[in-house]
Amino acid sequence: ETSPILRLIGGVGTLNDAVLPVTALALARSYEIPDVVRALVTEIPEEWEGRQVYRGRLAFERDLLERPYRSDLRIHRTPDAMVASVQDYRTGLPGLQEHLWGVTLGRELQVFVTHPANADTGSSARPNGWVGHRVLGRVQQHGNAVVHLQRFTSSDPVRHTHLWFPVAQFDEVVLSGDWILGRRGDGYVAVATPGGVRRVDTGDTAHQEWLPARGGAAWVALSGRRAVDGAFSDWVTRIAASTPDWGDGDSISWRREGGAALELSFDGPFLVDGVPAGFRDGRPEEDPHLSNPALTLGFGEERATVAWGGAELVLDIAGAIAAAEAVS
Repeated sequence: ETSPILRLIGGVGTLNDAVLPVTALALARSYEIPDVVRALVTEIPEEWEGRQVYRGRLAFERDLLERPYRSDLRIHRTPDAMVASVQDYRTGLPGLQEHLWGVTLGRELQVFVTHPANADTGSSARPNGWVGHRVLGRVQQHGNAVVHLQRFTSSDPVRHTHLWFPVAQFDEVVLSGDWILGRRGDGYVAVATPGGVRRVDTGDTAHQEWLPARGGAAWVALSGRRAVDGAFSDWVTRIAASTPDWGDGDSISWRREGGAALELSFDGPFLVDGVPAGFRDGRPEEDPHLSNPALTLGFGEERATVAWGGAELVLDIAGAIAAAEAVS
């Protein structure tokens, strides 16, 4: 639903089948798209680090569960590539339609890993072969790099993960040891798993789906770009030389050239250069609600100011909540 809206307001995105929301917006008589929104879509910085944290309580009448919930989304974006993920989201629990992490090159090229619940790829099944996960893995992100650990159960119909890496959309694809690396324009992506991957050559997902040689209980991925990392061939050489230590299949230790050392296990903290992430001076960091170059917003704040490209928008959060409660 959001991609056609972005096409309308900024000339990016795709006009897919979900055109009802964008049609309603295009025909609206009493709403104008704020200048700051157009600026955010069209004026892309060299690097964007964003974070979105949501928390609250599930309600039985709506969710069939009564307990707290929390999600922590991280976004690293450049003009050529984007890496996004949700941190430690319900790790080990059954999934529905969650997208735990992905790398995007250009407007549409998607790279991601899922634990398939079944072979169905239709919209009537959630989770299915590519939407959601049978069991949610543990994912952590630091800048442009993601680490992913997966556990399987005896009742899983498929005891492996799989990778979406559509060959036809790339300008170059290279296999090197545990790694598969690709280039689209000036954007790069690299993905590794123990033993590497093999391409599926038949069926509807031919040359798009890749199967891990050893089950895919551990993955790492990162993005790159020509402007920072140089020629693709040189980047491939450097990345392929930094293969992670996969432990016994339940941990990752990844020491990258020119990047922070990342360590992840199921039972310990996520370590960045040997230090637990999320701590500052030995104390847990205070979660922001929203944090990015255009906006910083804490939980409970009544007003939000969005500023970008010389434009500014002030949102009256408290007033909007009060107005909604008045008519509910």
